[in-house]
Amino acid sequence: MTITVSTAKLIDALTDALQTASNDVGGVHLATHRGPWREEPGNVDLLAFTSTDRYTVGHTWIPVDGQAVPTVWPCESAVTVIQICKSLLSRRGKEHTVDIDSMMAATPPDMKEDENPGWVVTLSETPALFASDTEFQFHAHAEERFPIQNMRRILTPNSALPSG
Repeated sequence: MTITVSTAKLIDALTDALQTASNDVGGVHLATHRGPWREEPGNVDLLAFTSTDRYTVGHTWIPVDGQAVPTVWPCESAVTVIQICKSLLSRRGKEHTVDIDSMMAATPPDMKEDENPGWVVTLSETPALFASDTEFQFHAHAEERFPIQNMRRILTPNSALPSG
């Protein structure tokens, strides 16, 4: 499952998400959705970034092309992605895009039956636009590693208020 995203927007969103991220809760949760974006007609593909350090919550989203499985990026990997993207952006210009691809990681022999092994995430320059072999792969956690259900309750208006 591959998505294409503006390199500049990815840098901005990941930088913001890391302000409230912690590896104690997995890192930064990324998931695609469909929804409105500014003045665009109808719904578009969006990549949502959710992070927490247990005391603060961060949430933002950017437009992308495509849909992907939810993943949780360790903070160190997110920092490396930002560094790579900044390098690409400085050489290629503000219209540059990258592809993010997620594939199921290999199952370790000692893994329990109901666990998810996580994902292998590959960041690369969009091949249709640039002849480059720039690629970065890292292991991302499965969505279960992040308290996304709690974050949804916090971010949903009136969800924490008692009815009455």
